[in-house]
Amino acid sequence: MSAYTLQKMIREVNRRPDRREAYFASRETFAQAYELTPEERAAFVAFDVCKLYALGVHGLILRPFTLLHKMPEPEYLTAIRKIRRSCRSSLPPPPATHRESRRGPMRRRPNSAMPCAQRSARCAMN
Repeated sequence: MSAYTLQKMIREVNRRPDRREAYFASRETFAQAYELTPEERAAFVAFDVCKLYALGVHGLILRPFTLLHKMPEPEYLTAIRKIRRSCRSSLPPPPATHRESRRGPMRRRPNSAMPCAQRSARCAMN
């Protein structure tokens, strides 16, 4: 149904021991209690970390869930990075800012043409 429902379900598994026991007893039965799309249900039951992350489950909810499954951190990070790379490559380039569109890329201007020591002395006089 939504990322909210999916995240709520995973959060309950993470935080409530009774829900965790029900989940590990039967994932299918546990998932039937929630309104999920077939895609969400399949990812949840199969414990597909890439798919869950792509469906909108936040990493702070997903990581404790993977720890319950004894997934090592390098494996978890590989899965997350894989989905991030695929998402990043499919996004359009960011729009140019107003200033960049009129004048080209912004360049940093030097503060002054005076050497640093002269600038310091001038500032002290004021």
